[in-house]
Amino acid sequence: MCEGNLERYVEVSGRRPEPAALAFYRLRWALDDVAIFVDQFRRPHERTPDTEVARSAFAGTVEELTA
Repeated sequence: MCEGNLERYVEVSGRRPEPAALAFYRLRWALDDVAIFVDQFRRPHERTPDTEVARSAFAGTVEELTA
């Protein structure tokens, strides 16, 4: 979460999320994305602008997870 967004959330809600909970949420989101991409690429598909965007997003997500 962008620091400005986090501070706005704290200001509006009066609560600061636990850093571990935010990290877990980010990890889960990334793993969900990987699962969706793998499912998409395992099915028959053609090379299209949409699959190129998905391939690039998949590569970026895997790179973030391994960093």
